[in-house]
Amino acid sequence: MNKKELISSVANVSSMSKTDVNHVLEAILEIIIVTVSNGEVVRLVGFGSFCPILKDKEIHTIRNAKQSVSHTSLRGVRFSIGKFFKQKMYTST
Repeated sequence: MNKKELISSVANVSSMSKTDVNHVLEAILEIIIVTVSNGEVVRLVGFGSFCPILKDKEIHTIRNAKQSVSHTSLRGVRFSIGKFFKQKMYTST
């Protein structure tokens, strides 16, 4: 399922238009991105948690033919699946 299909599905099961669903989804995603980027955890009970990964590593240099880049930290996001989501994943066939 892609974003467009998700918007259509939500619009079909709710009384909202596709445009309204799109605006709400964009707002939710933006809030999650900004919150996790600021180092905070976003917990959606039953669904899961988005946790920032901020680790300092020793300095290493990545080289290729055109440039050399030094990296000192690792940033990313880890998603931990929630209890309800996990139950649905392992009981559905």
